[in-house]
Amino acid sequence: MARTVGQFLEKELGTSVVIRNEPGAGGQIGFTNTATAKPDGYTLGTFNLPAALALTYDRKAAYDAESFSYLANFVEDPNTFVVAADSPYQTLDDLLADARENPGAVTVGLSALGGNDHFAAILMQKAAGGEFTLVPFKGAANARTALMGGHVAAGTMALSQTASFGEELRVLAVLADERSDFAPDVPTGTAHRRPAPASPRVPEPAGP
Repeated sequence: MARTVGQFLEKELGTSVVIRNEPGAGGQIGFTNTATAKPDGYTLGTFNLPAALALTYDRKAAYDAESFSYLANFVEDPNTFVVAADSPYQTLDDLLADARENPGAVTVGLSALGGNDHFAAILMQKAAGGEFTLVPFKGAANARTALMGGHVAAGTMALSQTASFGEELRVLAVLADERSDFAPDVPTGTAHRRPAPASPRVPEPAGP
């Protein structure tokens, strides 16, 4: 995503844009380096805003929401609650009802602990008055594979991470205030009369 946008920035700015990956700690290393960089206009960062801030809830961080100057948003990719295509859960209400009636029986796969998937699952179970058993994996691809293989009952991941798996997955709800144009038939969390959290994945460039 950054490399795609970087090509257009180069044309607009008339200079080179060097993309530098800074992986580690669920993105916290890159977020921190962006927040603490010299504010001279030469260092930008791109990140998923909910994920960046969700990390600050369960660990110490050298930044907060006020550490950045937000320049633009160029992607909206909301989280979803999703199950395997052959799951008995036909709707989000079905899944949440089971989580209330059988606390801990519903396993939910996550891409990692401490990220926005984790945050969304915690908020959802709190809103529903139920309890999930959260199962972290090393990345969304692994969580999706486990879901399709029947190793977890449900998952929370970005809508884009479900798009190519229409025959293997059923998206129960998009965690956003409005239905997505990319999945207009999928209801939102609020459409189920639950105060579900809106958790759009919003990668955007930001500066220190």
